[in-house]
Amino acid sequence: MAARQRCVVKSNTDYIYVNEDQIDSELKCSICQQAFVRPKIGTKCGHTFCQECIDNWFKQNSTCPSCRERTAFQPLTTRIVLNQLDSNNIERGNFDDHNNRCSEVRVKCQAADLKCTWVGKRSEEAQHSVACPLVTIRPVVADLRNEIVALSHQVQILMNELRQQQSNCVQNQVTVQRQRDVNAAEVVGDFMSRQEYFDELMADMRYRWISGPCNCFRACVKYPYEECRYEVPTFLRCLICSRELIP
Repeated sequence: MAARQRCVVKSNTDYIYVNEDQIDSELKCSICQQAFVRPKIGTKCGHTFCQECIDNWFKQNSTCPSCRERTAFQPLTTRIVLNQLDSNNIERGNFDDHNNRCSEVRVKCQAADLKCTWVGKRSEEAQHSVACPLVTIRPVVADLRNEIVALSHQVQILMNELRQQQSNCVQNQVTVQRQRDVNAAEVVGDFMSRQEYFDELMADMRYRWISGPCNCFRACVKYPYEECRYEVPTFLRCLICSRELIP
């Protein structure tokens, strides 16, 4: 005979029943050996199991765990069984409230967030807390964490201000550079104007300006004029009309 397939079943609860011996064996799942939780029943064989237990079983098998018959399972709706579960206080409709008060439920150490690995009954938690060094220093650690959070917030504010200042500096640099470019253009333009004026002066110094008659005398005579006494004998130019004269 082939060996029976087995399913490794993990407990779907982290608690134990205070009066487990008083629970009818007919109301217990044959897989997890605990009272039914959301029971499902085989449509052909009638065997009943916890929903999670039978679902896990069918991940590795295709038959009923008890009779090996191929059958589907559906939620149990038989009122008499559900009433028995209610009357024995096995159905956990208000489990969260009970779980917060039950002395048998397994809880973690108050300093679990500080890496304490202790797990035990709630009734043993107080005794453990007295001896646990991490529980003792927990208030100090909490204060340090709060201080770190506050300092982190201040650092974030300063970082935001620094980023804003950096942005302002970049903007100011751009503005200054633009102003420099404008000023440089104005200086260059002014220099070019002065250079042109200087070139004109240098060109004019090549001539000796006279106020005597020239071909345009009639047009120029009505203006006041005088002789320019530069000692440049090579060229002559009319002081009025700037026309070059042949000596």
